[in-house]
Amino acid sequence: MPPVTFPAAPRADAAKITRISMILSWACLGVAVLVPLAVVLGWVLAAPETLDAALRATGPGPRGDLAWWQRAAGLVLSLIPALLMSRGLWRAQHCFRRFAGGVFFDHGNVADLRAFAGNAFAATITGLVLKPVIAMLVTLGRPAGQLTLSIGLESAEVFGLLISGTVWVMAHVMAQAIALADENASFV
Repeated sequence: MPPVTFPAAPRADAAKITRISMILSWACLGVAVLVPLAVVLGWVLAAPETLDAALRATGPGPRGDLAWWQRAAGLVLSLIPALLMSRGLWRAQHCFRRFAGGVFFDHGNVADLRAFAGNAFAATITGLVLKPVIAMLVTLGRPAGQLTLSIGLESAEVFGLLISGTVWVMAHVMAQAIALADENASFV
């Protein structure tokens, strides 16, 4: 069955949905590109003190410049959640483009919303797991007893898990609505 569209929607509402969906589509695309770029620039250009503070890898001892392999390893590990989130945002922008075109209840939208939710969840969990590993890498060259293990759950991570779960459930409800529409169309 073709995607369900709503041509009878009032023009003002349709124009508003189109405009907002296009803005969100471009925003998702922009953030999907900028997040990995910001991670790369952060690891390449940031001072060791800045990285320590960002990772909560503070403590006594000298904080000389990081070895090249520490920066490289931190960059690679930090890119994993960033690229997962970028992939999710890439899929979300496809969904918003369909919304802008007036296609709302479509299996492609469901797949894109599920992909966004799954990638956002994976990015959040991966970030939680990798943050202590990266903090240990950054402090590895310090004298004995000054290695830092930083474990914590921040509100941003809780929010990320909540949003990904919410979008996953909404995609499931949308899939059920599409199935119901398909079933109703078969009776006609």
